[in-house]
Amino acid sequence: MAKAKLSIPEQIQDMQNKGITFTYVDLKDAENFLKYNNYYFKLKSYGKNYDKYAATSKKGQYINLDFAYLQELSTLDMYLRKTILSMALDVEHALKTQLLYDLSNNEDEDGYQIVQQYLTADYLRIKSLHDKAGKSAASDLIRKRQENDDNYALWEIVEVMSFGEFIDLYNLYYSTYPSKHNDYSSFLLSIKFLRNAAAHNNCLLNSLKAPYHVAIHKTKEIQFEISKIKTISPNVREK
Repeated sequence: MAKAKLSIPEQIQDMQNKGITFTYVDLKDAENFLKYNNYYFKLKSYGKNYDKYAATSKKGQYINLDFAYLQELSTLDMYLRKTILSMALDVEHALKTQLLYDLSNNEDEDGYQIVQQYLTADYLRIKSLHDKAGKSAASDLIRKRQENDDNYALWEIVEVMSFGEFIDLYNLYYSTYPSKHNDYSSFLLSIKFLRNAAAHNNCLLNSLKAPYHVAIHKTKEIQFEISKIKTISPNVREK
């Protein structure tokens, strides 16, 4: 059944009906928060972290959940997303730098043939590049190479790719030219998931109690790196 649109006062009332208290934030400040800082659909999602009464007259209502807790979680989530996005951008830059360094020392690759191998494997990849013309800060480069049979060098194409596209090219390079020390392919899907979630302002701290069912499989490499953090217990590492 479709849910009714609620005004901000109605959203406050809906929370009170669900057992959410306003002990630490008065109603006026709560209304201002919903008007200027965050919206109800996102804010109430943090309620997933809290238990509800299973019986009595309060069945279905939250247990000891105050608006201030939702407010604080949403604020912490915002700072977490900003941190993750900043880290992901640094990781992306580091991966490109490392890839091009390895290329410079690879006598078997000129920087063009690996790109042609990547592009010809799926015609949609060239289409994706062409679609970026006029919409990307690198539009001039895209148009220039489009006029030259899309003959990109590796150091050029990494400037016009999305992170997901770059991951595909990165994986192709290191599957073609294996490296014992510089191949981080097993980490990249996890990084992509976190980067995209942060970039699209998805909630991350609303799933502390019941994690999302996302098909990301643990790898030995990731588990090994986490095991080096001595303050993380085996139980937390597993989670």
